[in-house]
Amino acid sequence: MGGASSWLAMLSIAGFFMSVWLASRLSKVLRVSSIVLEVAVGLVLGPSILKLIPGELSQSNAFHTIQCEASHTTLVKYAQKGPDYCDLGAYVEAGKYHDFLSDDESIYASIMAMDAGPTCGGSSGASVASSGGSSGSRLLASKSNAGEVHTKDYRTCVVEACALDRSIEATTVPDVFTLAGHIGVAMMIFESGMHFDFGQARTVGPWASAVAVLGTFLPIIAGTALSMAFGFPLMEGLAAGVSLAPTSVGIALKLLHEADALGLYFGQAVMTAAFVDDVLSLIIFNVLFSVGPCMTFATFVPTICGIVFMIVAIIFATKGFPCLIEWMLSKIPETKPDAKVTRHDETMFILMFVTLLAYAHITYMCGTHL
Repeated sequence: MGGASSWLAMLSIAGFFMSVWLASRLSKVLRVSSIVLEVAVGLVLGPSILKLIPGELSQSNAFHTIQCEASHTTLVKYAQKGPDYCDLGAYVEAGKYHDFLSDDESIYASIMAMDAGPTCGGSSGASVASSGGSSGSRLLASKSNAGEVHTKDYRTCVVEACALDRSIEATTVPDVFTLAGHIGVAMMIFESGMHFDFGQARTVGPWASAVAVLGTFLPIIAGTALSMAFGFPLMEGLAAGVSLAPTSVGIALKLLHEADALGLYFGQAVMTAAFVDDVLSLIIFNVLFSVGPCMTFATFVPTICGIVFMIVAIIFATKGFPCLIEWMLSKIPETKPDAKVTRHDETMFILMFVTLLAYAHITYMCGTHL
């Protein structure tokens, strides 16, 4: 008999990755893109269907530590965050409060006093900019719920607020497989940037940019209109539309690479359109997250800084980096000219890695590392 061991978990993970790799090899034999089979195998063998990957290893710790339904203490904690989450006074006035906090009248009184206070830059308890403790997460659009009643009762509102905060926490500190996926997405976007040809982009840029603008705003308009047709408010419909706007520049890169079309004009047109589309979408995401009842010019400063930085980075990529690379390589002697990875190759790798970290952190401070 086997004792307590993680061997079966390791075997399951190895089998999962081996299956994805085999799907990739099968795709090459069939002469089709590997993306479809890889995604299909991942979905089937993942924790949602066949559960080859144990669910405990594919779920953020937030879902284990924040119990929104079962824990009365947790719900009281979120009730005490005030009207930025759920306005107790509004629910009492609407007749939708059912003695949720009857165990402690002092808590009820303190929350009612909090709800009567200011919600824009005042002292109304929890700020949406720091929801969920010390993680620094924020609710969509920094939106206060002061005066609003949008669920069947107050307890349901607190449960939904807790669930949203838990999802934000899970996104901030995800499980290891989700984190690996986030790293993969970031690296795919970085790799796609290395295949960007500025010379060809000048030729295809105007038409590609027009395609990108249409590809950004048509999904936003259609998604918003469809959501509103189903009865959702404008801001929720707009959030749904904006989530449909980005393209997948990483998948575009993979498909073009498999077709050996990255160096062709239409390949660069697709890459340019995908880049512009994603940049526009990320800017709109930042604007959407900034919209709320307490907006000032300072609210949009990070987004403006991000746009300015991207413009400066593009100029530096065309004018500064070529000179910087030439100067660096001239100062570093090539001691391994016949090696598969030369000293200059190592220098270039370090430069790219440092650039990735620096640029990602700067744009993270402006809204998103992507």
